[in-house]
Formats: sequence, C-alpha cells, structure tokens
Amino acid sequence: MRPRLVATLVSVAAVGGLGAACGVVPDTGDATAPTEPLGPAAVYRDVGSDGMDALLSGAVRIDDGCLYVEGPEELGRLLPYFPVTGTAWEDDALVWNGERYVDGDPISLGGGEVGPGGLTDAVAPKGCEDSPAWLVAP
Repeated sequence: MRPRLVATLVSVAAVGGLGAACGVVPDTGDATAPTEPLGPAAVYRDVGSDGMDALLSGAVRIDDGCLYVEGPEELGRLLPYFPVTGTAWEDDALVWNGERYVDGDPISLGGGEVGPGGLTDAVAPKGCEDSPAWLVAP
C-alpha cells in the first residue's frame, strides 16, 4: 500500500509543478496588492514570474478604457498585466521600464500568457477582465 501512496504524492507534486508552468502565479505576499488599475492599464502584485520568459511584441492599443497590446495575428489582442511596482500612468501615457507609451506605440514585453484564474491580487479596468491576459515580467 505504501508504494501507491508515494506514487500518488509524486503525481500531485508533478501536477502542481505543471500548474506553475501553465501561468499560475504563486501568492507569496512579497508586494502590496493593487486596489485599482492605473488608468486603462491592468496591474498585479509582483510576486515573481519564474518561467515567464516569452516575448510579446506589438502595438499599444487603448480601446474602451482598456490598454491592450495588439500582438501578432496568431495571438491577437492581449490585456497585459503590469507589476504594480515600477509602472505608472502619467499624462495619458503608460510609463514602464523608464519608457513612455501611448496608443499606437510599438512595445515589447517579457512574460507569458496567463489562463483564467492564473492571477491573484490583480485588477483591470471594468470591462477588460475577460480578455486574454499577458503577465508582464518585472
């Protein structure tokens, strides 16, 4: 009976590890949770982004109060979630990594796609929450 129990525990650990690879961000309590979006930009509490090393390149699009990145055709439009620390919305522009971005500007963001329920302590402008999401790595 003991070998089955060990096999079951190994299976659960393997599934837990896969969850992290699929874009589930752990809740580590390392940063302050945002309470509201930054203008049209969605933000999340920076809890690390291990395994989030893909690159999204496209154009900033601001549509119906939501900031999107219009990516390659196969990805389409994604709602980027920026870490709340190091991100600002000033004078109708997103400020990220010391650069300013307005509608139509090209942008490249490291990170990865996040499935439904993959983010904790994240906020997006009303009406944007159901869009495919991109977690921007800090």
